[in-house]
Amino acid sequence: MKKIIESAFSLSDTDKITLMREIEEVQFMTALPDAFRKLQADFNALKVEFDTLKAEHENLKKRMEAGIIGQKKNQLAIGEIVTFGNYDWLVIQNTGVYLTLLCKEIICQMLFYQSSKNGFAWTVSSLRAWLNSEFFNTFTEEEKSNIICGQGISDKVYLLSRGEAERVKINILSCNSWWWLRSIGKSEQYAAGVNPNGSIDYSGIRVSGQGGVRPAITIRI
Repeated sequence: MKKIIESAFSLSDTDKITLMREIEEVQFMTALPDAFRKLQADFNALKVEFDTLKAEHENLKKRMEAGIIGQKKNQLAIGEIVTFGNYDWLVIQNTGVYLTLLCKEIICQMLFYQSSKNGFAWTVSSLRAWLNSEFFNTFTEEEKSNIICGQGISDKVYLLSRGEAERVKINILSCNSWWWLRSIGKSEQYAAGVNPNGSIDYSGIRVSGQGGVRPAITIRI
């Protein structure tokens, strides 16, 4: 050891710097395994946390796809909010067997007909076609299997009729804009709708005009 120390003192300044760098490299390489083990431990802890969050997310997604979080569907009161698919819905009827839901918000503005038609007919409207194809396909297969046709119609997704809207509380009908009903307005060129304050517009607007779209669906409990 004495000879090593004496040899070190006899080195030139350049050699001393070189020796110090070599010592630092050795120290650095010696410390690497400990640093790597710490990084590995941190990574494993993060992976466990990620897997836990992923499992919670999947569980939440399944519960949302089932229709309602934290409540039994047959206990839902009129006006309560249900998350189904990508939207929030308001319960407007609960028979204990099925729920009728009205979308909480207007989802878009659309024409009742994409082209002029002779006479009024919901069954051949382009809006009905869009709701039961493009919009319906936003639901998962599991969600689709829970959706049934509305009362007296063959649509899985539909607009409320004038009679159906009359049975809904005005505070549920009210929204931020005018929206379509599927019933005829003051003539065959008009469709009825609902005003922003929730009152029914029996005269309606022309079917070739733009109106709010607020879908309704019926799901099994």
